[in-house]
Formats: sequence, structure tokens, C-alpha cells
Amino acid sequence: MSLNLRLNKLIAKHQNCTRKEADNLIKNGLVTVNGRVTSKMGIIVKKEDEIIFNKKIIRYHDKHYVLLNKPKKYSCFNINLHTKKLLPKVKFYELDNYEQLDFNETGLTIFSNDNTLLEKIKSSQRIKKIYHIKFTKNISEEILKEIQNHKQVGINKISFIKEKNEIGIELTKGNIKSLKNIFNKMSLKIIYIDTVSIGVLSKKNLPRGKTRHLTEKEINILNRS
Repeated sequence: MSLNLRLNKLIAKHQNCTRKEADNLIKNGLVTVNGRVTSKMGIIVKKEDEIIFNKKIIRYHDKHYVLLNKPKKYSCFNINLHTKKLLPKVKFYELDNYEQLDFNETGLTIFSNDNTLLEKIKSSQRIKKIYHIKFTKNISEEILKEIQNHKQVGINKISFIKEKNEIGIELTKGNIKSLKNIFNKMSLKIIYIDTVSIGVLSKKNLPRGKTRHLTEKEINILNRS
């Protein structure tokens, strides 16, 4: 699979810097594309292009799709010191995160350099996400219905799990941030939120803190959704 990317984004990922900082590096004549110095930050580069920064070749990589079953006590705000520990075998500078999880949020998240697919997973109502939420106290059937009636998210299913302070939610629209906004407005305090599944992806055979690459079949299903 080939990958086309804007030059400034590639430089930013390779140098682990901001897009603005990458723009300045390009403006200062430190980048050549196919032997020519360029000052155009937004040009599209291809896998076969030779890109040199500061006299060193920047290797262009194929697309990667990594599924992580995130444990507690790590944050997943794109690639940081925590996720580097969780993704030791992956060239982490290439990857963006599907959903940003904080220290007490657990479960599945996806790291990839295929931003088109990441955006599709976020926006497609055909890719359902299932979350397990535990509150600090029991909630009533009325509160359950009130959560379901919020228009901010698309709740396909909602039900209690084991105890009255644990619920399962299947979303067709929205994400963890949307759910937390609803719970905050309702003064519901959360112990944890766990992402159980993302479309066809589940935690089956993926222990907490472990990663695996998506299969070609899984990638194709997500792309068709």
C-alpha cells in the first residue's frame, strides 16, 4: 500500500515537532525533494520520492494499523512517553491515535498513519463502538433513559451490566469525550470507561497492555463501513 502525505506533516512526524516548526525547517532550505531544495510546505510527497532533511534521508513508510488494549495509568494523547512504552516495536513517529484516552480510561484504541481511515472510524455511523462504564454510585432506570435521550450522541443500545452502577453503551455517533460531557452535565461521576469494541475489532486474544496489527480483512471491512 502506498501513502501520499504533505511534506510538512511528514517532516513533523519524522522530527517529532509541530507542523509550524516543520514549515520553518522547510522555509530555511533544510529539505530537498528528489535533489531539489523546496520551500513549499504543503506539497504532496510519494513513497518513491527521495526526501532529505539536514543531509539525512527520511524513510517513507507504508501504512501501519496497530490495535492497543490500553491499561490504566497510561495516557494515549497521540504518541507520548507513555505510548512509546506500550508500542515498543512500532516506529511511533508515524502514527496518530483514533481516540485519546486518559489515565483512567482503558480498552481499545487504534494507532495508524492512515488518517483517512481514522477519520472514517470517528465519523461513520456504521462503525459501532461499545463502552463499559462504571459510576461511583447506582443509577436508576430513569437516569438510564435520560442518558439515552441525549441528542449529542447516537446511542443504539444501553443497559445495565451486573450492578446498577455499571452500564454498557453501543454508540453509532459520538465518542468517550461526548459521553463524559453528558455525564458531567448530569453530575454522574465515573470510576472508569472501557472501550470494549470498535466495529469488528474486539479485545479477544488481546490482553491488557498488549498490541497487535490489524489484519487485511479487518482493514477492508473498516474501509467499506
